[in-house]
Amino acid sequence: MGGRVSYNFDGHNAAEFSIANPFSLSANYAYNFSAIRGKWAPYVTAGIGGARREIALDNNNQPAQLNSNLMETGPDRSQTVFTGNFGGGLKYFFTGRFALRFDVRDQVGHYQANVQQCRRSPRWHRN
Repeated sequence: MGGRVSYNFDGHNAAEFSIANPFSLSANYAYNFSAIRGKWAPYVTAGIGGARREIALDNNNQPAQLNSNLMETGPDRSQTVFTGNFGGGLKYFFTGRFALRFDVRDQVGHYQANVQQCRRSPRWHRN
């Protein structure tokens, strides 16, 4: 769940602010290219923000099983990091003020992972 608000300075330049769960907060600049056939408008975006990630551990300080109830696990470890993001997409305008947006974005951040703790987790396992 989350939300995003955008403000268009003119036909090409916009600022966006978003919040999502698990906790992620970002501010973006978006450049809107000229509309194609008056309805389709491609755009690119990039921004900065912060995110908080939780790592659930069982009572033996090992990664919790992916199908376990996280409320029954041991102490959680969390990290808050500075992030950057970038992406692009396409807007389809139904009217001058109402559009549907399709986009692809990537968020990058440097998380300090303890491989020793995560090595038994299926997501980190290597043969």
